[in-house]
Amino acid sequence: MVQREDGVGIPCYGVIEDIIELRYTEGLRVVLFESEWYDTTREGLGYRRDGHGVVTPNRTCKRHADEPYVMACQTLQVYYVQCVRNRDWYTVIEKTEKFL
Repeated sequence: MVQREDGVGIPCYGVIEDIIELRYTEGLRVVLFESEWYDTTREGLGYRRDGHGVVTPNRTCKRHADEPYVMACQTLQVYYVQCVRNRDWYTVIEKTEKFL
């Protein structure tokens, strides 16, 4: 999951296709995720949001094919649970920190 640059609308959701590590001199490195992004710009077609704010993207609606890369430090981890009624829709579950 990646927050939008303008801060408006719901975050961008996708699946990591590849992990790329760029190594520079003096030990500097940058990690990029190459991702397949879901369309979170069209409510009802690309995604749904229920009364509790839970987002469910349609995994058949893709977006941003020309911009697949994101820096790893810009992302948050989520996982997807497939909907029982419609197999193309997956509910987003955001990973939360556990406190001991």
